[in-house]
Amino acid sequence: MMEKIISIIVPTYNMEKYLKNGLDSLIISERKERVEVIVVNDGSKDRSLEIAAEYVVKYPSVFRLIDKPNGNYGSCINAALKIASGKYIKIMDADDHFITLNFEDFVNELSCVDADLVFSDYIKYYSKDNQEYYQFNIPPGTVLDAVHYYESNAFVEIQLPAITYRTEIFKSLGYHQTEGISYSDMEWCFTPMSQVQSFYYYKKPVYSYLLGRDGQTMDTNIQIGRFSHVLKSLTTILDAYSNLKVDEQMNEYLVKQILRHLLYVYRFYLVDHKDLDRTDLREFDNTLREKCLSAYEISGKFEYRNRIPYHYVAEWRSGENEYIPKRILLQEWIYDILGRAHVRINKFVTKEA
Repeated sequence: MMEKIISIIVPTYNMEKYLKNGLDSLIISERKERVEVIVVNDGSKDRSLEIAAEYVVKYPSVFRLIDKPNGNYGSCINAALKIASGKYIKIMDADDHFITLNFEDFVNELSCVDADLVFSDYIKYYSKDNQEYYQFNIPPGTVLDAVHYYESNAFVEIQLPAITYRTEIFKSLGYHQTEGISYSDMEWCFTPMSQVQSFYYYKKPVYSYLLGRDGQTMDTNIQIGRFSHVLKSLTTILDAYSNLKVDEQMNEYLVKQILRHLLYVYRFYLVDHKDLDRTDLREFDNTLREKCLSAYEISGKFEYRNRIPYHYVAEWRSGENEYIPKRILLQEWIYDILGRAHVRINKFVTKEA
């Protein structure tokens, strides 16, 4: 059997509306047999399984199908990792798609590259007329030592659409993603990164990331109902962090990754959605202090906003104020009024000039 250059995992649950478009985007003319696409049907109740099976019949050397009971996102990743045979591995959510022409070139380039991680550009797709091109400010086309780039935003803010890992990393880690919850993709962007020593940047968009569809987990209303899942996934990350043996530079990088998630979590609970039950957050906060004291201490210095240097996390932890004090909200309201007035004045001056 011809060696596979890349395995693509496609977790699928009730995605009949989008799945065909995504799978079509993975069919290339050259080196087709060097690509492995593993569709994991997670107990779908629509035609997703039927659609995936059609591709297995039509392209048996490319597509593989796992049909299993519903276990959520992480269970799909774990099932696919057991059979993935490609040198590299990447995830495509079933409502997204690849940019086929660039993907074909990407596969050709991967056949000549030997790196732990391959970055690639991607597109955030809101609609046909509203797309955002996401790229990185790092040297392309050369295998580089990752150690010198751990402080860059490219590494700290890395997201799933940009990532292609060497598959061997997951085997060496004994990687297992949290099952039964949403938002476990953040684990994919954290734990394997601890093993990355070299990387390569492919400077073309390969992935098109759909945003704004109904029912998407990034929808605010869905997030509110499932935010405990974020805390569970972050707890898994903290457990992994506490068990990793890494050098000082890698440790600093991993702490920055954790802090990026913490900034989002504490703002979500303490600022944006003040009426949420915070029992889970209290428990998570105690776990954070136990597993990663440095991130716990730094997060206590998070500011409400840059223009309002109020350490809201520290005050919440002290128990003195369960909610943001009214004086801070009043101060923010005044700043917002002044800011809007400043914008109106600038527009008027520009128009008059």
